[in-house]
Amino acid sequence: MSTNLDWLLPSATGVVGIVIGFVAQHIIVIVKDGGKFIYDFRRDAAQRRSAIYDELRKIFDGTEFDDLYDAMNDYISADEAIKQVTDDAPQDVRVNAANDLLLAQERVKKIPAKERGAFANFIEHVALVTQSGFISYPLAHYEFGYYAIRCYECDEFWHDLEERDSPYWALYGYFIKRLIIERDKLKEDPETEIKKLRF
Repeated sequence: MSTNLDWLLPSATGVVGIVIGFVAQHIIVIVKDGGKFIYDFRRDAAQRRSAIYDELRKIFDGTEFDDLYDAMNDYISADEAIKQVTDDAPQDVRVNAANDLLLAQERVKKIPAKERGAFANFIEHVALVTQSGFISYPLAHYEFGYYAIRCYECDEFWHDLEERDSPYWALYGYFIKRLIIERDKLKEDPETEIKKLRF
């Protein structure tokens, strides 16, 4: 059965074919360009994260905190040593360990509050960068966690500074909780956790 509209079918088929061909060609270009865009975006994002990490390491490894690191190393050694001293250890061993710890604590307290505060502020900066997704928590712990945790837990570090449980150090405190989780995971399965480290 023929109608007055039969003449449209061949033309419509031709137009539809042309449109489908046109769309198909452009979809291939869009997918190809989209894939390149995603690849370039990911590469550029990794480079930006790497640059941010490098800047943080430059500050962390610089000379600004050397005195603090030295004092904290003495404190950590003395703190670990006194934990090894048993109640039945000779009196002089217990006294020496206690004296070493007191001296180390005093050394930490003598680090100027400005330097200790600058370190705490730096760690909060690392925390903000991590929380913003520029570096991962496993990487933040692996690279900055040791001193960040030990300073936060050391009472003498906070001498003459705002109380560590102050709202103004809340980011530092939250960050330390996250770093402790990462520390425990690293201790439990170092091989698996090391594989997670990337930009």
